[in-house]
Amino acid sequence: SSEATDRLAKLPKCDPPPNAALPNTATAAACTSFREFRYKLEQDGWFERNPLMEAAMLANVVGLCAAGTALAHEHPLVGTLLLSLGMQQAGWLGHDYIHGRGWWCEMMKVLGTVVNGHSSEWWTQKHSMHHVFTNEHAKDEDITQEPFFFLEHPEVTGAQDSPLRRYQHLYA
Repeated sequence: SSEATDRLAKLPKCDPPPNAALPNTATAAACTSFREFRYKLEQDGWFERNPLMEAAMLANVVGLCAAGTALAHEHPLVGTLLLSLGMQQAGWLGHDYIHGRGWWCEMMKVLGTVVNGHSSEWWTQKHSMHHVFTNEHAKDEDITQEPFFFLEHPEVTGAQDSPLRRYQHLYA
């Protein structure tokens, strides 16, 4: 589609890995086995939408946000905690809707962006980058947590070391 072409054009360009090759027989067999397993799960109804579960998940987000807002003035710490949980849950639920199919997912995919106050275009771009460069240092912003958390040693990343790194186990 033209929308997919536009999104691909925004992603950074890179060269293929130097040792890129077709999967070996064992990998191909594992992929085939996985596809067969997924097909069985689909046939058994594991991917069918459950309207009651959908309502419960949405009520969870609305309830946390409403309770956090109601308590924010008198109990700011509790209000902040509840609002934070509501926003986090809205982000994951919105993530599931973005990956889902059908009219309900299409309508609800903005949930995370509306509750968290950022544009859906920004979220889509960031999330696409995460799927293209999953867990690659300096490319996947989802794992870039410096200067407070360091997921890899500076020798691996090539980044400058921080005095905070050796204490992160105390504040994490």
